[in-house]
Amino acid sequence: MSKESIDSNKLATLREKIYADYAARTPKSRAAYGRSRLALAGGVSGSLRFFPPYPLYMTHGQGSRTCDVDGNEYIDCFLCNGPLLLGHRHPDVLASLREYESAGTIIYNPEFMVECAELLKRLVPAAELVRFLDSGSEAVLMAARIARAFTGRNKVVKFFGHYHGQDDQFLIGRGLSTDIISAGVPLEAVANTVVIEFDDIEVVRQTFDEDDDIAAVILDPAMFAGGLWPADEGYIKALRQLTAEREIILIFDEVITGFRV
Repeated sequence: MSKESIDSNKLATLREKIYADYAARTPKSRAAYGRSRLALAGGVSGSLRFFPPYPLYMTHGQGSRTCDVDGNEYIDCFLCNGPLLLGHRHPDVLASLREYESAGTIIYNPEFMVECAELLKRLVPAAELVRFLDSGSEAVLMAARIARAFTGRNKVVKFFGHYHGQDDQFLIGRGLSTDIISAGVPLEAVANTVVIEFDDIEVVRQTFDEDDDIAAVILDPAMFAGGLWPADEGYIKALRQLTAEREIILIFDEVITGFRV
């Protein structure tokens, strides 16, 4: 028997033990999964919330901790995939919600929307204007569309390993290949997406030299796939200079670090 086979057997045995321990601690989550998959696609509200053998189902959170239906408490490192940077039920957030609860559920152009945009401009001096959207995927879609409209060009450059949400045109190059990463995405959807190596400014320059139809470059400055990998500051500055010289829009797709850095 080869060493690879032995290692594979050890991993399989370890996985079985982990699954068994998990099942013993979470019987109510297992039952909740059996019920929810009859009503929800995949039994969850989003693909990132599923993991085998079945996902956890939570009841509440407080601060940095959250509790599942079996009463197990966890340190919540997910935090709504990053944006919940103040944790659950932060008193200042709850106080703000109570302040505006009498305004109505959805009202047209509320004054506090303008106040929030003004605050963001003060906190992020580079932000000249603000547009609020419902998700990162929708923000990326709109940014790419605006870049194409502004430049009159069609293609968007993205980097291997960078994730930009669920719009079809960006479901490619999540790893180290240009394979489409989801079923149901036609080749035509990624025809104008150019995937290149990250952190090499000469690769970017060569791509620009060879293609004059590039509207934008999009990147995750703090790439989180497989960990948190911040881009080199020198590379970011060089990329900003090069895109400005070529009149190509530079899009930062960043929803995780927020105001932590």
